[in-house]
Amino acid sequence: MNQEMMCRYIDKVLAPYIAETNPEGPVVLILDTLKAHISDQTTTKLEELGIQPYIIPGGCTSLCQPCDIGINKPFKDRLRAQWWQWVVEQGVQRSVFDNPKREQVGEWIEAAWNNVPADVVRNSWRLSDFDYFEEDEE
Repeated sequence: MNQEMMCRYIDKVLAPYIAETNPEGPVVLILDTLKAHISDQTTTKLEELGIQPYIIPGGCTSLCQPCDIGINKPFKDRLRAQWWQWVVEQGVQRSVFDNPKREQVGEWIEAAWNNVPADVVRNSWRLSDFDYFEEDEE
């Protein structure tokens, strides 16, 4: 994520979504301390849309972003494994590959997510203060 991408996200995704789902506000956006999230350009753009940004202090990911700690890594590992398999199938001796098709990447994402076990998702939340699961749930 960089400043240009953040502004594009705000203009093309966030603003239309808020206009459709919550045009009367108030709207809060929780962000981490990534430079693109806390820049003057980003905060000005958000405030012009009536969005109040709240910044998670550095070092607090494990306290308030359990998905980053417990779910994203296993998901990304599974996604990366599919990409490497595709690279090998392209022929390791080639030094330049065509880009995979969007449909193919979408299939990888779906398969990777479907292969993250439910207990991995539950456990990532249990290790945080956001434990919403009953102990006997499967």
